[in-house]
Formats: sequence, structure tokens, C-alpha cells
Amino acid sequence: MFLFLGKGLPLPLVSLLSFVFCLCWFSLGCSKEKLDELTASVKEKTAEIATSAETMAEQAKSATNTAVATVQEKLPSRGSIRLQTQPSIETAHANAEMIRFPDGRPTVLQVVSYNPELTDNYPRVLFWGLTTVNSAAELAGQSVSCDLYVQSTATDPMLMSTPANPVEVRFETFNSEEGTIQAQIASAPLLRSDNQSVPLTGGEMTAVFRGEGQ
Repeated sequence: MFLFLGKGLPLPLVSLLSFVFCLCWFSLGCSKEKLDELTASVKEKTAEIATSAETMAEQAKSATNTAVATVQEKLPSRGSIRLQTQPSIETAHANAEMIRFPDGRPTVLQVVSYNPELTDNYPRVLFWGLTTVNSAAELAGQSVSCDLYVQSTATDPMLMSTPANPVEVRFETFNSEEGTIQAQIASAPLLRSDNQSVPLTGGEMTAVFRGEGQ
């Protein structure tokens, strides 16, 4: 970066031009030795300006990289789900919610990979289960039997677990700073809406609790 003056010339260049102008002015009455000294000084000044410009450019690049890394570190986790089917199904979001009832009924746990208000939002994965715990932190170390519903695209048939074989989800470590919890998904037979059987051989997820339930 240069400080610009006048008609847009960078400050180091203005200084150099002034220096050269002085050289030309005084060279009219200087000896050859003196002129050589002044010429050497111009070369040295030019090298200093080039080095200074390179240093400032590197500093600016380093500052930019640091700022980008800081922003990336502060971005909230969006979660993810990976189901081991053929082919595998992966999502870039996994939002979890716990719905509690004051009358003592079990807490509803649901994890979704999509925004229900958006029509073109695939793949769509929904886990729905009942648990006796009341917070995300209490889920760590717990297994929850879940109904699973999956649709890869708008034209694909629906995949779902069967009432006789719900999908077991084993929740692991809860990160209170990020509001995320890791989980392992057990194998289970799935049934397509066209009555075709599809094996689920396992999977994993990182679910994000936002606000309620953390």
C-alpha cells in the first residue's frame, strides 16, 4: 500500500522523483565522482522503496488471511448427517430440538436436515424419538429409538424405518460452547415407499441444538 498525494502518485514515488530531480539539477555542476555517488544513492533509494512495498504487501496479505481465519472460527456449526446406504446419503445440516411437556409425558426429540419452509431442500432426513431426559447435555451417553424418514430428491421414493425396527441413535459428547452433540447411528432395515427393502448399515451425525434444549 502507498500513501497517495497530489494527482495520485504514491508517497515513496514522489520522494524518489524529487530525489531524481535534485540529482539532475545538481549534476550540472558536479564532478564525475560526485555524480557516481548520487547515482548510487538513487539506486539504493529505489531498492529501499521496492523492499518496503514488498514488506507492506506481505503484511497486508497476512492480515487478510488472519481475518478470514478468525471469521471462519466464529461461524456457527451447521451439523451434518451421514447414512450408510447404497448410495450413501449425506446432509450439510442437522438441527435438533427437544419438545418437553409439563404433564410428565416423555420428551420428544427430533433432528431434521432441512428447512420445511423450503420446497427444494434435499436430501431430507428426519429422526423422531421419545426420551426421558430433558436437555441436550443429558443426552450424552443415552440411546434413543427413533423413527427415520429419508428422501434424497423430490422425485425419489421415501425411505423409512419400520415400527418393528426403529433406528437406535447413540448420543456421545455434547459441546456446550457450540451447542452440538455427536451421535452414532445403528444399522437397521429401511423400507421404501414402493415397498423395496433398503439396508442401513450405520451412520453418524453432528446435531446442533439452537436455543431451547441446550
